[in-house]
Amino acid sequence: MDSLLAQYQRMAKKSGTVMLHPNTYFKPGFMATMMNISDHVKTPMIKSFDSLAVRHDFDADKGMMGLVFAGKTFAQDYKYCDAFAIQKDNVGYAYCFILFNEQADLQQFAPEIFKSIRFKP
Repeated sequence: MDSLLAQYQRMAKKSGTVMLHPNTYFKPGFMATMMNISDHVKTPMIKSFDSLAVRHDFDADKGMMGLVFAGKTFAQDYKYCDAFAIQKDNVGYAYCFILFNEQADLQQFAPEIFKSIRFKP
């Protein structure tokens, strides 16, 4: 994020230059990532986390999660990919990808995995 913010500040000083603030990249970036790792047959199921919950659980400003039928290039022999991502404004992003074949596997491990990522307060 540091290099993106520095580039944004340099570009903002030049007249006639348009660049989106790096904090706005999160949602389209996550959606593009999910599309790229999918099997391209079905649209990924993606949703945003509640803003209060993402702040409490991850000390983040934004969060999203998604589920896709995983593409062979990304997931090899796994059938599904569940992913979540969080963003702390002006700090960075964190992504977690969980590959699995059976829903029971995800239900067994997901609660502990979700607790493993958090920005420092």
